[in-house]
Amino acid sequence: MKHHIPTKNIIMLQHINTLFCDEKIDWILSGSTALALYGLDVEVHDIDLIVQKKDLDKISKLFEKYTTRQIMYLQSDEVKMRSYWGTYMIDGVELDIISEIEHKVDDVWKTLDVDTTIEIEFEGMKIKMLTLEAEHEEYTALGRIEKANKISRAMTAEKI
Repeated sequence: MKHHIPTKNIIMLQHINTLFCDEKIDWILSGSTALALYGLDVEVHDIDLIVQKKDLDKISKLFEKYTTRQIMYLQSDEVKMRSYWGTYMIDGVELDIISEIEHKVDDVWKTLDVDTTIEIEFEGMKIKMLTLEAEHEEYTALGRIEKANKISRAMTAEKI
């Protein structure tokens, strides 16, 4: 798969992979970095990781000095989303840690299915990522239609 991921982001992923493996923290790559690894032509600025709620305190302590937004439970009526979310800036790379993502669909809160993942090998790492279908659902729910359409086209091309 081709990708357009900045070198500093790859180095950060390698660091996180080693650290989280040592700390026994499961993580799933999502967002633009995952889309780039799927071969989509997207700009990659940050790294989005979905983790289990039980690991949030451990992650907060590991990255304490890099905190730009403490992990907290946030709800946005604008994008109809709620989750635990925290942001860190490490060596010029923004890292978003997310847990328990829910979207409001037809006035009902629906939990993102984080069991729909694939595992790839990249730069010597085994990386678990959301499937393209799950990414499509996520971007659609967030109202980010341009990216959702790009994902849809990739899913169609994949089936040909």
